Amino acid sequence: MGGQERYGLTVNKIMYNSAMTKEEVISYIDSYLKPLGYHKKDKSWYKDNLETVTLFSLHQSRWGKIYYVTLGVNFIDLSEEKRPKIYKCHAQLRAEEFGELTEEYLSLEREMSEDDRKKKIKQLIDKSLPILKKMETITGFKELLEQFNPRLFMLGNQVQEYLGIKVE
Repeated sequence: MGGQERYGLTVNKIMYNSAMTKEEVISYIDSYLKPLGYHKKDKSWYKDNLETVTLFSLHQSRWGKIYYVTLGVNFIDLSEEKRPKIYKCHAQLRAEEFGELTEEYLSLEREMSEDDRKKKIKQLIDKSLPILKKMETITGFKELLEQFNPRLFMLGNQVQEYLGIKVE
């Protein structure tokens, strides 16, 4: 492997793009979600459905260039807000709860080839889509409550009453 000569030393080119920017990550996610009917606002993607608004949200940690993904749903009968922030959604589910340790590849300070990072982000999207699809309807969301521990969704009393459930 040939390298570049710098200051009398031979330096091999490193094939890492540890400096993949937030904008590049957002653009990459957008390239998958937009054709599926999601509309981007800031670092979130929204899809309007008959009974709900579904949300794929990318948010940054306070401690550096680490990003997390949370899926959310807002029930139209309970709110007129079309583009809620993730923390205002009626139900939320962090990617870690469905087996995606995003810190591994959404920590933009961590060295990883751009191809590997994109592959992992694509896997995250692929795992998220069936969950988001179920969040499009009340019936589908209730199925998710059977699939996952309902406490993971942080359901308030109003939402529990609306769905006719009680989370202990």
